[in-house]
Amino acid sequence: MTSQLPQLLVAVDIGNSHISAALFALNEAGEPSPAVPAGAVQVRLSHQDFPAAQWQSTVDRWAARGDLRWFVASVHRPGQESLLQWLAGQRSGEKVHVLCFQDLPLSIEVDTPEQVGMDRLVAAVAVNQLRSPDCPAIVVDCGSAVTCDLVSAAGVFQGGAIMPGWRLATQVLAEETDQLPEISWTQPPAEVVGKSTEGAISSGVYWGTLGALRELVAQMSQSLTEPPEKFFTGAGSIWSASLVEEHFREESDLVLTGVALSGAHVIRQERLLENG
Repeated sequence: MTSQLPQLLVAVDIGNSHISAALFALNEAGEPSPAVPAGAVQVRLSHQDFPAAQWQSTVDRWAARGDLRWFVASVHRPGQESLLQWLAGQRSGEKVHVLCFQDLPLSIEVDTPEQVGMDRLVAAVAVNQLRSPDCPAIVVDCGSAVTCDLVSAAGVFQGGAIMPGWRLATQVLAEETDQLPEISWTQPPAEVVGKSTEGAISSGVYWGTLGALRELVAQMSQSLTEPPEKFFTGAGSIWSASLVEEHFREESDLVLTGVALSGAHVIRQERLLENG
């Protein structure tokens, strides 16, 4: 018997430290929109906490609203395996699709597209829906790593740059030196000239990363015929205020939106094949 419930799309972003998921509804044209008006992100857990009661209860509420179809973008193989095991045990009747670069509605011009992080690629998919027509875009994602990628005016992913994020940079400084301490996530440093070792580390990582992003934007822009639009994403980014001042547009759900758009594209392609 065919289910009378609507089909809903669950977008999952598995990063290096967290797993996030959001529920999207598909309209008659097959385009996704957040099923909750307040925003896409509805559940986010660290890998250590997955699967918590919050995850289970959220998914149960989603399943009561419609038939779930899962689409996953992952850069963390152990986290991906944990999710797939949980789905096999708890949601065995639902379709699950782990996205690869061939699934995406995106042209990619890099040497080895299969090695590019799916978070970077699906973010570009989302940006292609947000940027002005015929305008290139630069996409910054601040997570465990900070990435800065270029999307051409024609919507082609051109590649970009990767550097350590706040936690990774401060952790490596502590682990690979004898006396430097590991510092916790803080507000942006009040002074450029640190008055303590902790302050000096905070200043170096914060302003060093921001300076690197400024230079990357400048260098990437030199190859373009017109100024790019600039977007950034990343949960709780310590650089948010400064990037907004640099005329970046903040899109907190960029990766999950890109997963949903890519999942909807997969569904449309399946329907075309079914209809001949």
